[in-house]
Amino acid sequence: MSKILRSMAVLVLAFVGLVGCDYEPRAVGDTNPARVAEMKQTLRDLWVGHIFWVRHVVSNIATH
Repeated sequence: MSKILRSMAVLVLAFVGLVGCDYEPRAVGDTNPARVAEMKQTLRDLWVGHIFWVRHVVSNIATH
């Protein structure tokens, strides 16, 4: 019985997570393409920096 309850809990949480992600962006009509491009570039740089930081930490842990 415990296995069934766990499975149902996982399914409910997955469903709630998927429904919670279904939203409409606020600024649908009047977006500034230059600001959108700048934001994309900023987020990309942040993500790339994070990837290199994690890679550096993992390589340091592996060598020591």
